[in-house]
Amino acid sequence: MDDQTEAKTFSAERRVVILVHGAIAGASLAASLELASRETLNPLLLTALGCFAVAVPASIALVVLSQVIYELGRGSQPDTGLGGQNWPALSVVLAVVDQIACYLGFLLIFWGFHWIIGMIFLVATIVAFATIWLEERHLRNTKTAKESLGNA
Repeated sequence: MDDQTEAKTFSAERRVVILVHGAIAGASLAASLELASRETLNPLLLTALGCFAVAVPASIALVVLSQVIYELGRGSQPDTGLGGQNWPALSVVLAVVDQIACYLGFLLIFWGFHWIIGMIFLVATIVAFATIWLEERHLRNTKTAKESLGNA
């Protein structure tokens, strides 16, 4: 992969990180504010608020970390693009934690309305992730098949 293509790939990855974790922060913050406006919270909604309390700082930290890594990579490698950007191991933990905490927060909110609504949300999530997984697998197999035909 040449340096320009590698720089574009890392730039695209950075945009995705910012988009995903920015959306998680925004959704978690909006849900937290809505829950905070209630006079009383049942235990499910209180737990959901706790999940959002974890998701907000973790997602904001990832957005900021993305910018820091980008700037450090750009400043130290002006001629070679942005390859070799190293994310700290803790950032992987943060990424998983903020996604799971946000998801659980919304699951608990839906479950708080009624357990059937919570189950619908859970089943819809499983279907969505299964669809993504199958499509990604299909795209990878197609790409591998095209590469093997190109090499033959």
